[in-house]
Amino acid sequence: MPQLNDVQNHALEIIDYLYFYDMAALGTYSEEKKEVYSRLLNGIDLLLSDRSLELRDFQIYKHFLLCGVEVVTTEDDVHADENDKGVRAPENFKKTRLVRAYLNLLDEVAKHKVNIEVFREDINKLIRMSEIDLANSNVSRRLVSQVLWFEFSGSIAAHVYRYFKKLEILPGGRLTQNFIDNEHDEHIFLRSMLFVEFEILRKRLYFEFDIKELTQKMSDQLDGNVERKIAYYQKQVLFLSKKQLVGVCNYDLADKQKIEEYVLNISSSHCYNRIFFNSLARLASSFGAYELLYVELTNPKIPIYDDLDNEGTCSDIARNTLEELYGIKVSARTLYLCRRKIIGFYNFIRLSVESLEEVNVGFVAPDLANIFYFDPVMSEKVSSLLNELATQFKK
Repeated sequence: MPQLNDVQNHALEIIDYLYFYDMAALGTYSEEKKEVYSRLLNGIDLLLSDRSLELRDFQIYKHFLLCGVEVVTTEDDVHADENDKGVRAPENFKKTRLVRAYLNLLDEVAKHKVNIEVFREDINKLIRMSEIDLANSNVSRRLVSQVLWFEFSGSIAAHVYRYFKKLEILPGGRLTQNFIDNEHDEHIFLRSMLFVEFEILRKRLYFEFDIKELTQKMSDQLDGNVERKIAYYQKQVLFLSKKQLVGVCNYDLADKQKIEEYVLNISSSHCYNRIFFNSLARLASSFGAYELLYVELTNPKIPIYDDLDNEGTCSDIARNTLEELYGIKVSARTLYLCRRKIIGFYNFIRLSVESLEEVNVGFVAPDLANIFYFDPVMSEKVSSLLNELATQFKK
């Protein structure tokens, strides 16, 4: 594979980050989430049906509404006083963390000349329409990422990869016309980048509230993976030094040069260490492995792979899906072999996220993906296991 330039390396960071959230969303999928998210998306469509919004503005406002619902309904038992529990309406917030998160979100919304009072009322209407406040607490947690995954078919990371290829930011064969839908592709890319920007906001708030605690934890692990530890702290220092991000809404999404500028801009604000991919070599098969895991989850009675007669198996269905959705051709056997490499990592992510969801830490929380690269409070044993799983996948 050719050596990647700076823009391409940062584009790969974005894909790697989104691939993690694909895996996390897939691993924590439930029928309750499906029902609530369907009501939520239908509610947004109904709410905005008579507002004459351009399609791009519709996607942006939908994103902000989902952000608002997540901030408002994410439960926080760790930092809440007894009198704060059960508070739902934004105007009644007493929790400092949620006040700051909500006000920061309103600042972002105001940049788009949105009527803030209407926006606040829309959030309350959506909560009532979807009944998300009556659902299990894990339905609200990381809502924006999960609804993004739920709303658009397939791997979000694969869609963004396809968009980078279409703009010829990433190398590789050109996409055929059958797999080019400019408007649909732009909407997925726009929403994906808005999600990343939302996570940057969460991370900045987390550092603001918990930087003292994080500093104290830096010396807890004197041994272990020194290289990962150094890379982790270098990115955290860079993150703290970055003051302003020019959001994706300010860029022409069809202009290659502008998107390259945006990729460099968001990378310096995101400060993410890649977990899965050292190069482009494994992307296609990894997207296929994701599709295979999804087919397995939704068709548990169908065989995964058969060396003699593979027609109709999960790997055969995933192979077809990969070509139909993204124009990527990979053999069913390759998908099956890649699945064997990633299944341990996937299960580790699934079980870890499920465990984290058992504690209601609130909206202001660590970035999940960063935890799986290196975490100062992670035990040496768990850290070594995680490193081993990542190494096995990358072989």
